[in-house]
Amino acid sequence: PCANGQQEQPDTGTVISDQVVKYDAAFFARYQPNTAFDMVRQVPGFQLDDGDSNRGYAASAGNVLINGRRPSAKQDRPSAILSRIPAGQVLAIELIRGQMQGLDMLGQQAVINVQMLDDAPAAVRWESFLLYTSSGPIKPGVKASLSDHWRDIEYNIGIGIERNSNGEFGPEQVYDGNGQLVEDRYDDEDETGLTLSGLFVNAASWIGRNHVQVNGKFGLVNAPEVRMSSRTPRLPDKPYNVFFRDGQHSETYELGMDAERTLASELAGKAILLYIRKEVDVLSTQSTREPGGQQTFYRQARTASVSTEGIARMEFDWSGITDHAVQLNVEGAYNELDGSLFQMVDRGPGPVVVDVPGANSVVEEVRGDFLLKDTWSPGKFELDYGLGAESSTITQRGDAALERDFFFVKPHVIFSHLPVQGRQTRLRLAREVAQLDFEDFISATVYE
Repeated sequence: PCANGQQEQPDTGTVISDQVVKYDAAFFARYQPNTAFDMVRQVPGFQLDDGDSNRGYAASAGNVLINGRRPSAKQDRPSAILSRIPAGQVLAIELIRGQMQGLDMLGQQAVINVQMLDDAPAAVRWESFLLYTSSGPIKPGVKASLSDHWRDIEYNIGIGIERNSNGEFGPEQVYDGNGQLVEDRYDDEDETGLTLSGLFVNAASWIGRNHVQVNGKFGLVNAPEVRMSSRTPRLPDKPYNVFFRDGQHSETYELGMDAERTLASELAGKAILLYIRKEVDVLSTQSTREPGGQQTFYRQARTASVSTEGIARMEFDWSGITDHAVQLNVEGAYNELDGSLFQMVDRGPGPVVVDVPGANSVVEEVRGDFLLKDTWSPGKFELDYGLGAESSTITQRGDAALERDFFFVKPHVIFSHLPVQGRQTRLRLAREVAQLDFEDFISATVYE
C-alpha cells in the first residue's frame, strides 16, 4: 500500500475509494493510443455514452467529464471532444461508479473523468484518409486540432471536413398486395458534395472564484444526390425511366457556456446556458421520361426548416450531512421548429402548385424540469433517491392551430452494492418520460 493509504494495483489501476479507480497514462501505453478517445475505449468495465438527441440538457450530456466537469455542449459529442485531445496531454483517467460530492451522475451507472496535464506544451493533432468504394467516388477527408494555453485559458480548437461519397445500385422488384410481380427496376444512385463535420472550440479558465467553460461548434452539409431508376412494368405498358435529384444544404450552430462556483464550505453551484440553431434546405425533383427521352411527368418539392433550442440550467450540490450528497437541479428550455414546403406538379399542360395540409407550421415548446435528490452512502451500500417533475406546453400554429399542456412527476430510487472493488450490484426503479418528435407535426414529401 501507498503511504496515503491507497492500494496499488499496477495491472488494473489504483483504487482511490469504493467508487473510484484511477488509471494513470502509463496504463494505456500498451495500447499505443493517439487520442484520449483511444484511452477511454480501453478503460476496463466502461462503455462510452454520447447521450441522445432529446430536448433538454440532462439526457444529452453523456458520461464523460473533462477535469471533473461536463462540457456544456450537445451537438459536439463527448467522443468527438475526446478524439481532439492528444493522448500525451492526459495525466490519468478515473472510473467513477458511485456518487461523489459535487458530481451529478445524471442517471448514469458509471462515468469517467479525464484528468489533463497542467503544464502540457502545445500539441497539434491531425489525421487524413482516402476511402475508395465500388459504389461511389473516392472520398478524402481530414481532421485537425490544436490544444494549448493562452495566459490562463486552456483551449482546444479543431476542424473536420470530408467529401460525401455514397452510392447504391442494383435491381429491385415491386409486388402487389397479392404477391404478383408488377414491375422490374434497376436503380443507380450517387451522392457527392461536402460535409464540414465542424469547426470546434472548447475553452476553460478561472475568473476570480468562478470556473468558466465555453464550447462552440459550426457544422455544414452540402449534399447533392442523383438517382436514375429504369422501370419495366410486367403489365402491357411501355418501359420508362425515372430521374430523382435531391440536394440538401444544412448549417448547425451551437454555443454553450457554464460557470461553477463554491458558494459556501458545503455548497457549490453551477449555471449552464446553451443555444443551438439548425437550418436545413432540401430540394427534391422527380421526372419521368419515355425511352426516347420525352418527358411525361415532372414534380418538385422544396422543404425548409429552422430549429432552435435555448436552455438555462442551475445545479446546486450540498454536503452538509455526513454520508449524504443532496442535489437540486432546475432547468428551463425553449424549443421551436419552423417548417415550410412548396410543391408543384407538371403532367404536361404546365406546372400546378400542390398544397400539402400541415406542411407550413411552427411548433414550439416551453418546458421546465425540476429534480431534488439525495445520495446516501453508508459503507458498501449506496441509495440514490429523489423526486423530479416536468411541465411543458407544446403549441402549433400556421396550417394548424393546436396547444396542449403536459405535466409529469418523475420519482426514482437506485440501490447499489459494492462488496469488493470491481463488482457492483445495481437496482434502479424510475419513471421515465418520452418526448414527442416535432417533425411528426409537420407534413413532408418523399419521392419514390
